[in-house]
Amino acid sequence: MAKDIIHSDPFKDGDFNIDFSDRQHIADVMIAQPGHYKNAPGLGVGISNYSGAPMSPQVIAELQREIKMQLEADGGKHVKISIDLLNQTINTDATY
Repeated sequence: MAKDIIHSDPFKDGDFNIDFSDRQHIADVMIAQPGHYKNAPGLGVGISNYSGAPMSPQVIAELQREIKMQLEADGGKHVKISIDLLNQTINTDATY
């Protein structure tokens, strides 16, 4: 598990809030559009592109493949993805 400064709450007890950052890495990759990171121009799922899109089985399979590929490119291992259409949620997990 990687450690980093937690973006949502960067300070704690007068110092940087450093904690496990796996969830933060996943969120950053999911939100980022390809081209967002100069050092890795292909990195990013661009999840906002799927907002309001019809979720056919083909689109779901494509999205799962893209998430897995992008998280692995970012250094994630043991990537798990579940998409719940009823509640409109995507749950991802990976170990860095």
